[in-house]
Amino acid sequence: MSESDPFLLLAHVRAIAREHGLSCWALPSGELLVPHSAGGSTFIFIDQLEEPVLHLHTSPRGGVDLSEISELAHVANEWNHDCLSPAIVVDFDQPECVSVSGHSYLPADNSPSREQLAAFVLPALRNAEVLMDLLAQSHPGLVREASPQLAPLADAPLEPFTLDSLAEILPLIGIQRFQSDGATAIYAWVNDVLFSFALDNGPSLIIKGHWDPSLEEAEFTRLFLICNDWNRAHHGAVAYCHHTAEGLQVRMDATTIAAAGLTRPQLFSAIGRGLKHILHGIDDIAQEVTGASPVEWP
Repeated sequence: MSESDPFLLLAHVRAIAREHGLSCWALPSGELLVPHSAGGSTFIFIDQLEEPVLHLHTSPRGGVDLSEISELAHVANEWNHDCLSPAIVVDFDQPECVSVSGHSYLPADNSPSREQLAAFVLPALRNAEVLMDLLAQSHPGLVREASPQLAPLADAPLEPFTLDSLAEILPLIGIQRFQSDGATAIYAWVNDVLFSFALDNGPSLIIKGHWDPSLEEAEFTRLFLICNDWNRAHHGAVAYCHHTAEGLQVRMDATTIAAAGLTRPQLFSAIGRGLKHILHGIDDIAQEVTGASPVEWP
């Protein structure tokens, strides 16, 4: 799939969805719409705001009263803490109510294969369905309410996807000092920010950035809203609050689905994008929270 041919990518997404029994409607503009049984839908399109990405935007039909903001914030934060996708953003677009939206992203400028596309789209749509079911239970007001022949997508040799292969790549992008626990993660300091590189059983590559301001619990709502605003404006990582014995911290995750494997350029790109988005995210959030940044820029 070339960067200049977004309609081919969307056509393959629709074909993959229909092959797996999912309703997927093509709109006249070429974008796709997937309805969810509990209510709401996922809008699928190519987003060009920062870099070309396949964007799955999940939204319910309704909203809830402003008095439920605090409870909804905790639901969103717990989801972002526990789930790879979609990233939840609390939306305040309407003056009389509040809603949420979910966002899943796949870079569209590095020639995903059909297998990689399926490995991203199918779990993302299933997770969106789970999210709508969850919201239907926790906040019911939110959710009331023949395949063409396609040209093949690009294919290329895939890299082994293990901690050992990650350890071989990190020095090639300038990360010379790192430590592995030998089983689940590699840890490294990048620009004075602690990062972990982990593989889950998807498999997915999860790049996690750590910022530990150790704020009081009373600061949760303010910190959540700052993370929420950042998540609304950016697609490369998701920020959320993390509770430790020392206080309230911030974590940022950049996730790459690798169930269909990754080519070497895609793996390099995933690591580079993840580091970039997390460093800028921690810098932005820390500046707003404390007026200073833990990121040491060269």
